[in-house]
Amino acid sequence: NEDESKEVGDTVRVPMPVTFDDVDQFDEVNGTTATPISVKKVDVKVDKHFYKQVEFSDMEFTGSMSGSIENALGGMIDVIGRGVNRSISSLALEIPGFSGNLASTNKRDGSDLINLQEAIEQANVNDDRKLYLTSRSNADLLNVYANYNYKDAEASGVLGNKFNFDIMSDNQAITHKAGSASANAGLKLASDASAGTLVFNITAAVGDRFVKGDVIVIAGTEQTFAVASTVVAVAGANAIPVTTAVVEAISANSAVTVVGDHRIDLACTPTFAMMVTRKLESPAGQPGVISGYITDEVSGLTLQSMIWYDASRRKHQFRLETLFGLKVLDHSRALRMGGH
Repeated sequence: NEDESKEVGDTVRVPMPVTFDDVDQFDEVNGTTATPISVKKVDVKVDKHFYKQVEFSDMEFTGSMSGSIENALGGMIDVIGRGVNRSISSLALEIPGFSGNLASTNKRDGSDLINLQEAIEQANVNDDRKLYLTSRSNADLLNVYANYNYKDAEASGVLGNKFNFDIMSDNQAITHKAGSASANAGLKLASDASAGTLVFNITAAVGDRFVKGDVIVIAGTEQTFAVASTVVAVAGANAIPVTTAVVEAISANSAVTVVGDHRIDLACTPTFAMMVTRKLESPAGQPGVISGYITDEVSGLTLQSMIWYDASRRKHQFRLETLFGLKVLDHSRALRMGGH
């Protein structure tokens, strides 16, 4: 595709997944009708360029010292994969919705899964549901189900499917440290928040921090919000950006609460977000440079490999790198799981 990006910071336009709200029922009189398909496209910035570069002596590179290249390659792929996974996990910071008591420090149990199930079904997320648990929540639930004769779950460390969630433990799932604004009980909206706005004007104490990923609850509305970028408050009204637009107008002077520290156990359907990978521009024609591409069949992650000789240092250079971008497509198709 000629319009595909090959440089970090470029933007590509890609089609969004097609989803339907409900199934149609056959009409014995009128037969069937087609549902119009509107394939929307979304702009995604490929702004993440991850790499790992190592160097080898002549003896290592030629194989006189065996195992060097093979061992390095495995470690390079692993560390890049962890970096990509960490970036994917950080998408959870954009999600404003939650179930239960998000800041609860109680051990998670079956009732929390039931509350989550009810909440996500109210958002019409009924199939292909995933739940990515922090290590702590995974341990809590493993202990619960072990006590109910699910010894296989405790032994394997895998919860499997519970309440129609495919449950997985992610050791890079986020435990969110809330900003200091969460300790201020006197936060208020300084002005009306009209429908469609992505910025709140909030009166706070000087120095209050609203941290990216903080969850904001406002009196008088069931809609909750996630802070889009960190802001340190000054005297008067402070513009606090959020990740989702206001649905119905909210009045000035409404009380604002920032939820405290909490683990982010994320329930979602895979279509809530998109990852776009692109091949970097190949340095074709450069003397002494050997380049190629490796694509993981499962994730689609593409790594470019480059080998060249640095004559000034008498070292062979080897680099793996990838270019990708991430975007949340539908914030309502994911929730943070709270406790009780």
